Amino acid sequence: MKNIIALFFCALTINSCSLKSNAPSDPLSKDLSYLEEIESPQVRSFAEVENVLSVARLKTDPLFPVIETEILNVVTAKDKLPSIYFHDNQLYQYWQDQVHVRGQLKRISVADFNAHKNNWEVVFDLDEIAKAENKNWVWKSLTCYKKNDRMCLVFLSNGGKDAITAREYDLGKKEFVKNGFHFPESKSQFEWYDANTLLWTDATDPKKLTNSGYPQILKFIKRGQKLAEATFIADVPKDYVSIDSWMVADQDKMHFIVSKSISFYEYEVYYLADLATQKLVKIPIPNDAEVRTIFKDQVLFTVKSDYTVNGKTVPPGTLLSFPLFSLQNIKDPEIVFLPSETEVLQSTTKNRDQLWIAALRDVKRTMIPVDRVDNRWVIGKFVHGLSAHNNGNWSIFAIDPYSNKTYFSYTDFLTPTQVYYTDSAQDAKLKLKFIQASPERFNAKNFTSQQFKVKSKDGTLIPYFIVHSKNLKYDGKNPVLQYGYGGFEAAMTPYYLGVPGKVWLSRGNVYVLANIRGGGEYGPLWHKAALGANRQKAFDDFIAVSEDLIKRKITSPQHLGIMGGSNGGLLTSVMLTQRPDLYGAVVSEVPLANMIRFNKLLAGASWQAEYGNPDVPADRKVLMKYSPLHNIKKNVKYPEAFFITSTKDDRVHPAHARQMVARLKQMGYPVIYYENIDGGHGRAANLKEYATMLGMEYTYLFQKLNTPKK
Repeated sequence: MKNIIALFFCALTINSCSLKSNAPSDPLSKDLSYLEEIESPQVRSFAEVENVLSVARLKTDPLFPVIETEILNVVTAKDKLPSIYFHDNQLYQYWQDQVHVRGQLKRISVADFNAHKNNWEVVFDLDEIAKAENKNWVWKSLTCYKKNDRMCLVFLSNGGKDAITAREYDLGKKEFVKNGFHFPESKSQFEWYDANTLLWTDATDPKKLTNSGYPQILKFIKRGQKLAEATFIADVPKDYVSIDSWMVADQDKMHFIVSKSISFYEYEVYYLADLATQKLVKIPIPNDAEVRTIFKDQVLFTVKSDYTVNGKTVPPGTLLSFPLFSLQNIKDPEIVFLPSETEVLQSTTKNRDQLWIAALRDVKRTMIPVDRVDNRWVIGKFVHGLSAHNNGNWSIFAIDPYSNKTYFSYTDFLTPTQVYYTDSAQDAKLKLKFIQASPERFNAKNFTSQQFKVKSKDGTLIPYFIVHSKNLKYDGKNPVLQYGYGGFEAAMTPYYLGVPGKVWLSRGNVYVLANIRGGGEYGPLWHKAALGANRQKAFDDFIAVSEDLIKRKITSPQHLGIMGGSNGGLLTSVMLTQRPDLYGAVVSEVPLANMIRFNKLLAGASWQAEYGNPDVPADRKVLMKYSPLHNIKKNVKYPEAFFITSTKDDRVHPAHARQMVARLKQMGYPVIYYENIDGGHGRAANLKEYATMLGMEYTYLFQKLNTPKK
């Protein structure tokens, strides 16, 4: 539920990890199976040779150091807007810049932040800790006991992997707690139950994991106990995906939820009624429904399929509720929010007295206030009094669940994030106080953004955003970068184009964001439309956007480049093999590519609900039709693609990218490859590495798309 996408697990060390078991049945995968070693002499040699070629090709380009510097200046700017969150009536941020590459955890009072003071107090310095411990630590996150302003678990990653070590830290003393909670590297998950007790999904024992490699057992552990002394709460069968737990604060109460993930999109959800007896009460909702939160003693959940309420069918995406303390005697739930064709719920969040729905209206986000008054739900309007903002995204920037202190933000492709504050619940007019805005990273005065729609192969209208100069010439010669994802119900919405604006748009180029099926732009049905056997629809949608750009004479194939990462890397790899005639450049970041073996590699088994199971003949037939690795043909003019991955990506196995590159080279096709050792699924372990990696990608795009190097 809460952390399912982030839970991907491979409890294997970097020097000994080998996935040569479950030998592939098709000769192509078997021939390239040596690349499934995480690190071996043969794999290291493969990556080193390719990296030398890539560096010689890209870093020696005179444009590369210029672009790298521009990116680094944007991502490490001292005047960038901090990402903040509340803890114990103060604001915290994790800050990185060119001096503090790994980062510092800082805090400040709400009053001082609102007064634009810069008296942030450093409470944790990862650069100093990494130096003292001689470790390549990467900050992941921390979780603190909600009723205690000091005791926290800090999560650190070795080189950017998803796997973390967890260590207790005292925010008051600014030091690790001697003999405090300390857990070895794994993909365990943690939640504070009280000041001396943790809920722990234990992933430290490789023998006690699900078939997907996730934690199988939920325990609780007391301060001072050895790990082996932790008390069992619940478990899941081997063929489930995982087990998870989390806390929900509802005014002065703390509630605990346990989720048993049957598949990526199916759950058994329980209320932890009593820790002493490990009593779990089943929450009576469909397995494909999702618990959102608990607000004023009401459990709120969304349904992903048609659902009957009082004899009437409500559509997927409907938000419903029922009383928490009558779970075993539930009648029909109440309707809280009913989606429409163009307005869908994206998420919920809340402060003490107000529930907020983030809703997408034709892929632009707005906020909707909801309250429970006199035992009924009341939907309000987001009357912010700021008429200038209509076509971008409103968001909750930071919110305190224990008070009504809330920061809102607005942004769009050309408007840097603006932050507003209120300390009252919603009333007739929400009084937002402007606090600050992030400085511009490029001159957007002469640019504009538009939303177009184009019919896909089956007639479905697919929206996409395009950002370009107001003086754009429709002559088919404009270099265009088209980005897409299209999976896991993740919606691609407008965001400020800080780096792309500075590096790409400012040099006269065009940026496009495609909102293809498989994502969540129009709710659960938009996602389901491209699941499993229907995956080709997502690819058809992306192709339709590309063809529309060419039809409008915005660009042409030799000037059209595409980019995507992870599932988006699968997307761009499929575009390479299905429509090589459409593109002049293809960037595939940490991609899936071997769809006949994906369920055998790292966390891949958990994604079968998204793609299908290649061990099932019917699913395998579908996957074979688009699996990029298996659809590289002879005598085809492929654009020279750029594949990027990380040795320490313990989510999507680096073998996917390696095998694509090896296969293309076997068949005599040009391809560029770069494998960063550190970085994990994010490809880079710190901001300097990120600037270098992205600088190489943009240099490649400039080289391939005949782009003026201004």
